[in-house]
Amino acid sequence: MKNGLEARPLWQRYLLALLAVGITTLLAVPLHNHLDLANTAMLFLLTVALVAVKLGRRPAILTAFCSVIAFDLFFVPPHWSLSVAHAQYLIFAVMLVVALIITHLTAGLRQQATDANTREQQALSLYELEKVAHEARMQMLSERLRNTILSALSHDIRTPLTSLYGLAESLKLSKPPLPAETQETITAIRDQALHLNSMVSNLLEMARLQAGGMKFRKEWQPLEEVIGASTKLLKVALQNHPVKVSLSADLPLLEFDAILMERVFCNLLENAAKYSPADSTLQITAKLLPTQVEICV
Repeated sequence: MKNGLEARPLWQRYLLALLAVGITTLLAVPLHNHLDLANTAMLFLLTVALVAVKLGRRPAILTAFCSVIAFDLFFVPPHWSLSVAHAQYLIFAVMLVVALIITHLTAGLRQQATDANTREQQALSLYELEKVAHEARMQMLSERLRNTILSALSHDIRTPLTSLYGLAESLKLSKPPLPAETQETITAIRDQALHLNSMVSNLLEMARLQAGGMKFRKEWQPLEEVIGASTKLLKVALQNHPVKVSLSADLPLLEFDAILMERVFCNLLENAAKYSPADSTLQITAKLLPTQVEICV
């Protein structure tokens, strides 16, 4: 990962490297009478190290060569000349070698630090991904368990409801006929069992949908049959709400899953009855549009 300076274009970093050599030279000139050549050379080596840290390897190499030239021009007699005595060649050679070694080592350390930071970021990213995956797995298992429990409960509840509905029907048809009050009670029991069975069916279908085990059985059929079946199932819930059905005369046969569509109408009608004033009329309309059918409850 590059810092702010190293992210700049290479030519800008070269200019910054030359500027660093110039600033170091300006700072060292007033001190050359108080410092020997070795201490002055250390200032330039420090500049090389800083450039290697901030700007990278290639600007640091340029800094090393320019530092040797500036050191020769301004601090080694004769001043303002690149000519040196034979003994001074060793100083420049050592200074250049040390500067290049510093550049190499500093750049290597920077690269190691960058690699370590990259590995750390990758490890954090992998940890976050694993955390998200674990949460997703746990949520999936929780949803699967919940759907399994709902499905089991729904099946266990539907069995006695079916028996209760059948017994109520048998009592209504018994001979001789039962008293009127008893007949009303039996009818209420039958209707409530039918309503509760519809609610349990909704719960079961919802569990199947969420579990992904639902298979759609689409067939071409008239919409009014499904609406009639839905209102019959909700006879008790809709006893204070008359239902008005208005279907377009040109409404064709529609392709849909009758059971699921019945559940949709049941849910919509139940909510409408629940949140509408008493004795208010519920209206179901359907009209043919250019590319679809619009159904409103």
